[in-house]
This record gives sequence, structure tokens and C-alpha cells, in this order.
Amino acid sequence: MARYELAGGERITVDDEMVAALHEAGGWNRDSHGSVRRVYRSGGKVLTETMTAFIMGERAPKGYVWRHVDGDPKDFRRENLRLFERGSWLHEDEELRRAWSQKGAEVARTTRPPREPSADAPKYRGVAPSGKKFRALATVHGEQKYLGLFPTAEEAARAYDAALVAQNIPAVNFPEKEPELV
Repeated sequence: MARYELAGGERITVDDEMVAALHEAGGWNRDSHGSVRRVYRSGGKVLTETMTAFIMGERAPKGYVWRHVDGDPKDFRRENLRLFERGSWLHEDEELRRAWSQKGAEVARTTRPPREPSADAPKYRGVAPSGKKFRALATVHGEQKYLGLFPTAEEAARAYDAALVAQNIPAVNFPEKEPELV
């Protein structure tokens, strides 16, 4: 058992054999959610990795999390890390479950309700108002393409559908009709 100091000065417990690997990887810090992770570059991309995944040698599968068995968030020894189904530990402790439930209710009270669409907003995908006319925009090969300005939202939607069909993608605004290629 060894002590390892995070970039922010916090000291955690790890297995002896992990100290050198953690130093070599470097950049470990506790984030705003309480997870210990590092941010690094690889192949021109910015990636993040949690310390639990690094120590255990794999990320937790979808729907699961690595959890500290003894509840100590500073103990990263392999024997103290186990896979748990996400949220399953909330059923073990009534007080913890109640606290999470209250936090969820608090968040629900502070979030805004979804915005109601305005009466003049187009009801078609790929269409946006532009003054008294409507413009059609489509993503083609990862780039947004301007398809034109149209007098009605329906005409703009038909142009959007034609752009989808040209890419061998089914129409979304008028799926029952085969759009004419513009």
C-alpha cells in the first residue's frame, strides 16, 4: 500500500506496483464530480481516463461503474474497487438513497421547462425562417450546405428531403412522397 499525490495536492492510497505507472501517466486530478481522472492527448485527440479504469485495466461496461467497496473515495487499491450496476448501491443505504432522491427533486425544480415552439416556427426538419421566407440547410458529408431560400416552409422542406434522397437517406418531412431532385 502506497500514497500517491494528485496534481491538486490530495493524497490517495494505491497499490505499490501502481505508483510508477501513475507517475508516468501523470496529470491525475479530482474533477468537479469527484472522479479522479486525467486529460491527455493521443493521435491529435484530447481524451480523458478515470483512475479506476487505469488501475483496473478497463473501463466499466455500459450500465456499470467502478465503486470503492469500503466507501473511501481516497482508497484506489485494486482490492477495494468492484464493478456495480449503476445506481445499485442506492438500495443498500436508505439515507443515501433519500439524499440522492432529494438532490434529484432539487434539480428538477431548477431546470426550465421545454420551450414551446413559436406559432411561426416551421414544423419541418432542415428548415429555418429567414425574414418572410424559409431557408433549407442540409448536412452533406459532414458539412452543412445551404440549399436555398424558399417562399414557403413546405417548399424548403421538400428541398431538404430531396437532398437526403440524393444521399440515399429516406425523406423525413414527407416520407410518403418521393421528392423531386432539385
